[in-house]
Amino acid sequence: LYVICSANRTVVRIDPFNRKITGRIAANGVIAGATLTSDGAFLALALSQPAAVVLIDTANDAIVHRVTLPNPAKTIAGSSTQVAVLLDSGDLARVSVPEGALLGINSSGSGSPTAIDYRKDGKTLFVASPETRQIVSFDSTTGAMLARLPVPIRPARFCQSGDGGQVFVTGADLDARLVIFSPYQNQIDETFYAGHSLFGMAVAPVLNLLF
Repeated sequence: LYVICSANRTVVRIDPFNRKITGRIAANGVIAGATLTSDGAFLALALSQPAAVVLIDTANDAIVHRVTLPNPAKTIAGSSTQVAVLLDSGDLARVSVPEGALLGINSSGSGSPTAIDYRKDGKTLFVASPETRQIVSFDSTTGAMLARLPVPIRPARFCQSGDGGQVFVTGADLDARLVIFSPYQNQIDETFYAGHSLFGMAVAPVLNLLF
């Protein structure tokens, strides 16, 4: 278990079985976000100051790469072979894992996107754009835009089902509507009212329940 401590610019490693702190990693920068690669082999930090992506080997907590970005990072997501970062310029940066090579900087084409995630197989990634009320998907290899999907809310958060076949989306305005997006077909499956003031979500994959 890794805990991001933004105030002192460190990452703390905790052994969840013995409930003990087992290590500290100095990020040497302001941490805007963090993600594990889907195989758990690397922890990636998105730094806003200085603008960079830091790759940490989880086997030994060693920093293996520090990749400079052209603009400060806002948030980050990871697959098994790369990480993607949303920059405060609105651009999308992709970094290969474990090589730490900057694969490209692409315009998200969506104003100021707020959330990003990968499809479960890592072949595409998708971005939430509240300003344009769209979910925008990209090819993770080339960075090419694949689809712009209009939604009735200002999308702000993603949560995937256990098999990755559905992505649940809530809005920036605590809207009562929940959007279900299919990342494999690049289409909106359903929109419906689900309570009120929707915000964070979690999935129990074995029970197939969304909370």
